Amino acid sequence: MYMKFSSFKLLLIGGEVVEEEGEWEKEHWKLERLSSQLRTTDTILMSGIEAKLTSVKVDGGGDVEFVKCECCGLTEECTPTYIATVRESNQGRWICGLCTEAVKEEMERSCSESEEEALDRHMRFCKNFRSSVSSPPSNPTEELISAVKQLLFRSLDSPRAGEIHHHR
Repeated sequence: MYMKFSSFKLLLIGGEVVEEEGEWEKEHWKLERLSSQLRTTDTILMSGIEAKLTSVKVDGGGDVEFVKCECCGLTEECTPTYIATVRESNQGRWICGLCTEAVKEEMERSCSESEEEALDRHMRFCKNFRSSVSSPPSNPTEELISAVKQLLFRSLDSPRAGEIHHHR
């Protein structure tokens, strides 16, 4: 999946986020090499944000499965090999890329927690959050895109570490 937000580039490959320009170019080139195997390509334009979603037919029959994140409930389409890899690294649980990053951040924030403790804590947070919502969203995909867009704009508007100036 490739998403372009004005000058900010984000590439998701197998649940991994590649943000560095050089890395992005290498991974994008790999996708271009696979262009003969592309199954579908959709371009979405929402509020000035272009998102190009590409499904790639995988070698070996193109078997893909739908799998639901055990934290947030997001459903993704992945190969059985990738699903097994993710489950192996998360104590047998399927965790989406967003929740994986949240668990990593939780571990960094509280240095004493193990990965399993951070994962359990994040799962409890997601469960509590889902139970506090009265009804499921009418269009979860659109709401997810909107939330990511808000986070992106908020992070672009926040001052960077070296840019904070004190006024006297």
